[in-house]
Amino acid sequence: MSNNLIHSDLEIVRFREATQSDIGCTFMIDRVKKLVSVTFHVTSESPNHWLSKSKNLTSKCNPISVDYVGKIDTIEIHAGVAWYLMTKRKGTGTSKMQEIFDMIDLVGREMAPSGNYQLVISGFSLGGAFATIVGFYAAASDRFAHIRKVKVFAFDSTVVGSSSFVHSHRFVEKTGKLQHATFSCNDFCCLLRKPSLYDVGLQVELNRLSAIGRFCRQRAFHVRYRLFSSIPTSSRHHDFIGEKIVNFRANIVIPIH
Repeated sequence: MSNNLIHSDLEIVRFREATQSDIGCTFMIDRVKKLVSVTFHVTSESPNHWLSKSKNLTSKCNPISVDYVGKIDTIEIHAGVAWYLMTKRKGTGTSKMQEIFDMIDLVGREMAPSGNYQLVISGFSLGGAFATIVGFYAAASDRFAHIRKVKVFAFDSTVVGSSSFVHSHRFVEKTGKLQHATFSCNDFCCLLRKPSLYDVGLQVELNRLSAIGRFCRQRAFHVRYRLFSSIPTSSRHHDFIGEKIVNFRANIVIPIH
């Protein structure tokens, strides 16, 4: 990773290591591509690591300003992640998410004054949960209206939302404003979830480094995308059969390369 960073056009703008009082967050830019990259990372020693094990949900206002079919006023997301990102600090009066957005826009508009820079957000484990929430709110915000698409890459991410969050997330994806992929590496944290929590975005399972694993990975056999109809609501149960059919078509009949 360090070798790829050295030989790339990426420059580290700001680096905050994961400590007992904060989550690690790295801001990088590529002046050639006009790209801003934000990466979240945590350590097992940090007290904030317990947030990944929280099973509580909290209701937050839906950040999507436009009306769409089935829109609801509130969405339910991971209580620990929401508390860290959205609670206003006593000293500054701003939330952590607001500080992140300010930093993104500051370095992004330095390269592209009109605001049409690229934005990529990533994270591993609990960091993937932060990337999921920040990416969703950034894509839904009018502040980043000039960004064509927000890309989110979460690795072994903790699941962060209920069906209400998934429906809102799906709408932003359909508009083309958000592109989200979650990569599963069989990390234990991603298994800690309530039955009412659902994955978002494209789900990619990374196979082991073997002949069979490479065969499956090259043909995208373990790539799936949750159907809208497979997410239960008050009047609909989980459509397991429909989800299996669409994943069979995507992975076997029409392999994704």
